[in-house]
Amino acid sequence: MSFMHPLWLCLLFLLPVPWLLKKRDFLGYPDNRLVLHLSHGKIFRCLGRLPTILAVLSLACTIIALSGPTVPSEYGLKTVKSRDIIIAVDISGSMEWEFKGSLENIPSDIPEFDKNVGKVLKPPKSVHYDKNKKATVNTAPSAKVILPKIAAAKDSVLRFVRHRYIHASGDRVGILLFEEWPRWCWPLTIDLKQAYRNGQFLDQELAGGSTNFGREPPGPIDAAIEHFKELGQSYTKVIIMVTDGESELPMDARMRLYRQLDHMDIHFYVIGIGNEISKDLIQLVEDANGKIFHVESAESMQECFDNIDAMEKMPIVIESIGEPKHIFYYFSAAAIIFLAAALFLRVLVLDF
Repeated sequence: MSFMHPLWLCLLFLLPVPWLLKKRDFLGYPDNRLVLHLSHGKIFRCLGRLPTILAVLSLACTIIALSGPTVPSEYGLKTVKSRDIIIAVDISGSMEWEFKGSLENIPSDIPEFDKNVGKVLKPPKSVHYDKNKKATVNTAPSAKVILPKIAAAKDSVLRFVRHRYIHASGDRVGILLFEEWPRWCWPLTIDLKQAYRNGQFLDQELAGGSTNFGREPPGPIDAAIEHFKELGQSYTKVIIMVTDGESELPMDARMRLYRQLDHMDIHFYVIGIGNEISKDLIQLVEDANGKIFHVESAESMQECFDNIDAMEKMPIVIESIGEPKHIFYYFSAAAIIFLAAALFLRVLVLDF
């Protein structure tokens, strides 16, 4: 048993108070016929103490009910149909550059996604870009807010996870960050609310390094494949790379990545930020029979969603832990019963 408001339990220290306030010099009865039927002194004493004991039990049950007692739900396993999807997000220095497209606001109609997640988001900065595309902060009050590419990447990730959640797809989603080397933002999980909340801070994860698609392993595809081997459950596996494509990928590295994708039958897609995707990455996508989508186009993003929705789901076994069960009403009922019994006996005993 656990308690949602355990501080209420401190009031249990008040339970001895009724005995401290109890008068000990008189025990009376309203009807002498009752006295005639009680022939032993022990019965007198027990009858006089019962109302106090019942009142204390009622108070104890009330305090426990106020503390919000819960018991864990039953643990079990259940089978769901799912796909394993890893989103690899480019956080290299080029993602700080200006995003030339425009973004619409993500609807805030899902309470689970719009909760305060305990961190303070940085407000958008007013920036301008020099001829080398290097961003600097503009402190002028009238400065125009220009979004960096990472904002578009974040937007595409949040929209993708939100789409999975709304359509109850059952998919497991993981978020991988990469620049020179990959690192995990969140591993594969069926808890899309947690994946979404971590995705809200992608624009604060910029590392400023160069982009390594896999010319020097491990790249994002290498890391995603290793993760599939460790935690993947579904036969249908998808890697979605969100990047501006500002990097080279030599032929030997491209063939190595293609063989890995083909060996595990992994679907490979790229969500492009801008129109500067390198020819090497385009060639890898074509070799793997994948597709390239563009975040600037709502129709292109919807096509990305539809392509994944059309993929076959495979049954997987996941842990099932329900919400904790509240049991305060049992203690509330017991408190009422004890109080009613104490009042009833109080009618028989004038002072206790």
